[in-house]
Amino acid sequence: MGAARGPGPVVWLVRHAESVWNKEARVQGQGPAPGLTAAGLAQARGLAEGLAGSGATTVVTSDLRRAVETARLIAGRLGVVLQTEPRLRERSLGSLEGGPSSSLVTAVTGYDDQRVVDLDARAPGGESLRELYTRASAWLAEVRTAPRDLVLVAVTHGGFLRVLRDCLAGVAPEAALVPPTPNGVVWRAELATGKVDEAPALPRA
Repeated sequence: MGAARGPGPVVWLVRHAESVWNKEARVQGQGPAPGLTAAGLAQARGLAEGLAGSGATTVVTSDLRRAVETARLIAGRLGVVLQTEPRLRERSLGSLEGGPSSSLVTAVTGYDDQRVVDLDARAPGGESLRELYTRASAWLAEVRTAPRDLVLVAVTHGGFLRVLRDCLAGVAPEAALVPPTPNGVVWRAELATGKVDEAPALPRA
């Protein structure tokens, strides 16, 4: 009899812990933002402990500093090598990065009242939602080809997480909802079924 096959690959999706620009209400995107606050570092250590029993053999992260600082603690606790993946970056917000979050109006975000209204809206020099969906879908398609018993932790960003959830659920981009996604949130996704548990019990060791 062959070995039991997993439901996966299974991906633990993590939004990075609190960053300096989160606290200062500044636009982050893909800009050269500073890393985590002291509270964020404590939050990241908590995430690492919470995921210690996940069975993950791989931790992959956006290469942006706030995500790397979060992921480094998780990978260290799991005893695995950290890999960086630029496709997990947050949506680029171009010339708005570093400015006040109040500049993120519908004309540049494509969102209105937590709903997508314009897939092609973009900040000057930034990325549209349509482009973000294309990037997320490409990464997801690649991970779906991995062995079914793969358990992966992916550390990324709020906007990217929401898009991944929609891709997994088969939600058309123009029908997507955009609820807030707190720092340090963890979702568990089964790629074979598209199931996303947005309130999983963290598997502490």
